[in-house]
Amino acid sequence: LLGHNVKLGQGGIREIEFLAQTLQLVWGGRDPDLRERRTLHALHLLVRAGHLKPQAARELASAYRFLRCVEHRLQMVSDRQTHSLPDDAAGFAAFAKFLGYDEASRFAADLMRHLQHVQRRYQEVFAAVPGGAATLDFGDVDRRPETITAVRAMGFTAPERMVEIIAGWFAGRVRALRANTARELLDAVLPVMLEALARQREPDAAFMRFAGLMESLPAGVQVLSMFQRNLDLVRRIADVLGAAPQLADHLARTPSALDGLLGLADSSAPVRQMRARLAQAHSLEEAIAAIRATVRAREFAISVATLEGRMDADAAGLLRADLADAALSGLLPRVLEDFATRNGTVHDGGMVVVAMGKAGARETMAGSDLDLMLIYDHPEHVHESHGARSLPASQWFIRAVHAFVAALTARDAEGPIYDVDMRLRPSGNKGPLAVSLSSFVAYHARDAWTWERMALTRARVVAGPPRLRVRVAAAIAQAIAGGDRHKIRADATAMRIRMLRELPPLSPWDVKMRAGGQVEVEFIVQTLQLRFGAVSQTLRYAVASLAERGDISDADAVLLIRADRIWRALQSVLRLTLGARPPLELSDSVLPTVLHVMNQAGVQAVDLVALRATVEDLAQQTRAAFVRLVGEIET
Repeated sequence: LLGHNVKLGQGGIREIEFLAQTLQLVWGGRDPDLRERRTLHALHLLVRAGHLKPQAARELASAYRFLRCVEHRLQMVSDRQTHSLPDDAAGFAAFAKFLGYDEASRFAADLMRHLQHVQRRYQEVFAAVPGGAATLDFGDVDRRPETITAVRAMGFTAPERMVEIIAGWFAGRVRALRANTARELLDAVLPVMLEALARQREPDAAFMRFAGLMESLPAGVQVLSMFQRNLDLVRRIADVLGAAPQLADHLARTPSALDGLLGLADSSAPVRQMRARLAQAHSLEEAIAAIRATVRAREFAISVATLEGRMDADAAGLLRADLADAALSGLLPRVLEDFATRNGTVHDGGMVVVAMGKAGARETMAGSDLDLMLIYDHPEHVHESHGARSLPASQWFIRAVHAFVAALTARDAEGPIYDVDMRLRPSGNKGPLAVSLSSFVAYHARDAWTWERMALTRARVVAGPPRLRVRVAAAIAQAIAGGDRHKIRADATAMRIRMLRELPPLSPWDVKMRAGGQVEVEFIVQTLQLRFGAVSQTLRYAVASLAERGDISDADAVLLIRADRIWRALQSVLRLTLGARPPLELSDSVLPTVLHVMNQAGVQAVDLVALRATVEDLAQQTRAAFVRLVGEIET
């Protein structure tokens, strides 16, 4: 330690600053919250965003304060601008006493501990991935047979094709790998990725999906740098490529979704990031791009966490709902502001977005559309907009809704932000996209069908002016409480019979539409809510409340909550692995992933036979509950 520079030396102040600043450079472009000048506060923000371990931040912050104190005391001696400790034992002992230590050895021990902490954390961030085996040389034609043999030994069955594809990458035939830096990074990362892919159930298929990802990347340096510094990310991506073809295809179409995998530590971070990006957006197009980027990254991260068993269907639904709420509430004012520049404004008018279905219930699953309804209101004496162009007030709001839906579903090369379904609005597809509050109230007082009131039990006002949101929420509650309660069970039973006739299940794994499936669980709960009073848009909370009040038995409550959780978990994992259309049967390639997720959901199934038996038994119990609580279904 004699003569050690506490600022520029190993484990010193500059290494702490470099570490924080480097992580800020990596993530600050996506997350403006990280653009912080103060080192200690930057460390805190990096932990909150999930980019630095809490223990690492505590050690670095403690070392930073200690080393700054040492630096300041050094500069107090003879008033010199220095950062180096005394280079002789006597001077070192005198300086230790100046710092308040009785013995120089105690100061040396504390200083060495802090320096070592900094060094270790610095190396965690900047250490490179170990290089691959010498036999994996894809760029050397003379060593091609040796490389093919090594790849085959890893467990791949078509190594010749693989080696040919990878050789093309190193020759720069893929856009993302034309830069020398990208190819150098690939050389470091590839052995680790191949090892992870080789562990998949179908390694060759997993590799081809990885090849699709590489060929779709617009640039390779950023993604490969991310891989190089995070081996866990490499393995997680390999697991996605091996277990979830649908998710792998999404990743190939949307490489930017990779960003979301490194930010799950703080569940509120994506919403904060979206708001920060929106605050910096100067146009509607920039706002749409900011929302789209955040939604895609977060959606992919939630889906991967679900497949890994780190997040259940309930938690995933809540996070997706929060994300959609933030997107809707952030986009609506930007669209209306842009629309008003061309069409004027309606004085004291306002519009709210009502989320319905799974989005309203905060049970959103992967690939779910957003079921929306838009309701507007304005004073009776205001008949038209005022501004650059005048429109009748009702026409202004209807056109504004068209603009809002167009922005929400605006497509780029990777698709829209969300797909939107507005068939649950009053009068369905026959009615206008936007309905006035007075028309909504009148419709539900006179003309609404039972199924429309059932749908409203999941309606949640998520965006718009606060006062109007309160009024619309009250109107929805009034509509739910209205109607003929004596007809509810008969109407719900007739509607379910009609659905079974017109929309039959596609297979036993169509757990949404099948007999005793998710739709019947929802029908039961919505019917009970209309009869006894709605208390929550979220099914499990509504059931718990009904049981607490004595409207249903504890046994029925347990069954309904369990069926809801299992059906959503199964439907979600099937969507992630096989796509939106329910399969006729589960293939061997996805079965391990499905069983893993279902075991996390409380289904103790060791194989396909056990899983099928659980599904059939649960469906029979749910159908029996439907008959008992709603009505008889003739089969």
